[in-house]
Amino acid sequence: MNPAVDLAWEYAKPVLRLLFKLSLVFLLIFSVAVISANLDGRPLFVAFTSGYSMYPYLKPGELVFIVPEPFAGKVTPGNIIVFHDPDYGKIPGYPPYIIHQVVNSTSKGFITRGINDDYVDQIYMPPVNSSEIYGKLLVLNGNPVIVPGIGSIVYFLENNSLEGVIILTLIGISFLVLDTSTKSRQRRQLRISTRGIMLGIGVVIISFTIIASLAMSFSATFSYFTSNTPVEIGGGALNTPSIDLGVIMHSHSSSYVVNVTNRLLIPEYVEVSSVRGSSSAYYNITPTNTILMPSQTLHLKFTAIGNGSQGLKLVVVKAFVIPTLFPITPLAQGLKYYPLELLLISSIISTLPFIMFIYIVRLKSDDW
Repeated sequence: MNPAVDLAWEYAKPVLRLLFKLSLVFLLIFSVAVISANLDGRPLFVAFTSGYSMYPYLKPGELVFIVPEPFAGKVTPGNIIVFHDPDYGKIPGYPPYIIHQVVNSTSKGFITRGINDDYVDQIYMPPVNSSEIYGKLLVLNGNPVIVPGIGSIVYFLENNSLEGVIILTLIGISFLVLDTSTKSRQRRQLRISTRGIMLGIGVVIISFTIIASLAMSFSATFSYFTSNTPVEIGGGALNTPSIDLGVIMHSHSSSYVVNVTNRLLIPEYVEVSSVRGSSSAYYNITPTNTILMPSQTLHLKFTAIGNGSQGLKLVVVKAFVIPTLFPITPLAQGLKYYPLELLLISSIISTLPFIMFIYIVRLKSDDW
């Protein structure tokens, strides 16, 4: 081996080891960020920006940090807060939260505005009350603490799950051989760290599971009007940003089918995790949970029934999708109302066979 190459390699090894460890930490943080900023619509410690209402203070696709309630302290005019978007679940594509600046405080709540907007948010929503605030934006010396570009990666992975899996897999594989050691001065032998392989594979699989789950989980809002007699609806009474089932006569019903296709190469568990609707809404959903094999399509049927009081009804249905290598239906029944815990446990269970395989192979070999 060329002495110059050997010398360069000796200097490069610690740098490569550091990059390897930082990349694994980044993947872990990335996974936690994806969960906390997207699952169930409530950001915990980080959030992703979209749109230009806060431009140039915040640009689209940035990861920002949140000081969550109750640690954020008193909210005053000038603070930039993260709060619940009242249109989330009603208008397709709307994010679950808004990041805007507080411009005034009233007895009914806070008045907010995007820095780049010419109007306050309260021309289309009520004042923001304390229970709707998730936290404050982390700001140092007047500047937001951001990680540029991460949000754009998340949006890409959510909309291109297969490409995202390939990217994460390549990242994991590329660092598996970076833990090296020199056995002798005459001969350098490449050594693959068993712990590094196990950790790398585990992080990649768990990251893949989380991202794929978030990309394929969905919510749909159904609206319908119930009546005892034939009526003609005017004045935009059914002009709601949702799936309009029209007028349903008493004791009659109307159905809509949402198709969910498994585009991955492993099975998926689909669970209708929550249904929120008017107190007088009558409906039926089938099936409530199922296992989808690769390329199989689920026909999720929502049926609205024209019983109860007359008037407009809104029902929001959320379906949670988890890629899995094992049947998790019994586990899912116990964690039906805890989708985050179910996702994490399922991810760990799906990762264990790969970790065990690496461990068993390592036991049969004195050295790699």
